[in-house]
Amino acid sequence: MANIARTYTFVNGQPADATQVNKNFDDIINGVGDVTTLRPTIASLGLDADLTTLALPANTTISPAGAELVNDADVAAQRATLGAAAASHTHPQSEIVGLNDDINYLSSSLHSDIDWLGSHKVETSDARLSDARPASDVSAWAKAASKPSYTAAEVGTKKITTGSFTGGGGDNVVTHGLGTTPLLVLAWVGVFLVVATSISSTTFTANGSGQFQWLAIA
Repeated sequence: MANIARTYTFVNGQPADATQVNKNFDDIINGVGDVTTLRPTIASLGLDADLTTLALPANTTISPAGAELVNDADVAAQRATLGAAAASHTHPQSEIVGLNDDINYLSSSLHSDIDWLGSHKVETSDARLSDARPASDVSAWAKAASKPSYTAAEVGTKKITTGSFTGGGGDNVVTHGLGTTPLLVLAWVGVFLVVATSISSTTFTANGSGQFQWLAIA
């Protein structure tokens, strides 16, 4: 198409003579023939000829295997085509690498432990479990029918006696019952502590009146 130049006069951004503009476009069309010749073609644009018919080039043709996969009705059929395992499936023990070795090792260890327990157990028929077996190694006092009494010396503590009395005023002589002279005697009335005097192996003296509490330690 030949280059056609035209000069237009514009007023306020618009062609001054719209009729002249339309005529000039008519001249362009008439100069090159029918208006369809102005349309770009695939060839004129330099595009691949396959685009004229939307046909796929030969090198994009899908393979038979791909076609089979695409044509499968569902996922299960596609998995079968690919030879893939189902989402939920099992394997024989022999197909799991190393499983048999692990089982054999655990079995051997378990049997070893069981053997050890078997050699260290006590049979229910063992005479040492019999209720009739006499406790010859247990002292007679430990097998007494009633709880025995113990002295302070036997349990490693001091002798302690306690008691109370009502004081009538003046000196009150009290028997402490320790059998020996106490190391300490405490006597009190309410919150008032009374000094014990005349302490002997049998008695002590506390002066005053009221309800007394006392404690003696030897």
